[in-house]
Amino acid sequence: MRTLVVGRGAMSPRSSIKDVGQPETMDWRGANKPTYVTSLENALTKYPFLRGQYEDVFVERMGVNPHPPQGVTSTGLTPAGVNVARDLLRPWGMLRILQEPTAGQSLSQLESDLRALLSSEFIIVNAQQHADPKSGVVHLLVAARKK
Repeated sequence: MRTLVVGRGAMSPRSSIKDVGQPETMDWRGANKPTYVTSLENALTKYPFLRGQYEDVFVERMGVNPHPPQGVTSTGLTPAGVNVARDLLRPWGMLRILQEPTAGQSLSQLESDLRALLSSEFIIVNAQQHADPKSGVVHLLVAARKK
């Protein structure tokens, strides 16, 4: 199974979520030594051969930005990033997102933001809380299938 982990490189700390297969990594910070040095939004521009190559795309702790300002490079998972993640997946591929609430956000607000981001592109299969055993931080893990 071919998996892409977005937001992590070989030098980045891994979450406690188990990897599927031998993952390839993608991060815009080259210092983290990812397989692909790019942001998710620019992945298919820089690496067009990745289109439709993955059964699993795992977006790991990179933030969620459902309403980025127009014309500005934004951080976190954006609507444009969701579109690229969809295009990286094979038919019925799985997108998994692991994120903790930020800036006073509750888990339910985070889940609502993710559901809104994914609504037109994916079918949400599961959304569950996940406590990191090392840090004790509670994350939300959302799994969604490509339509």
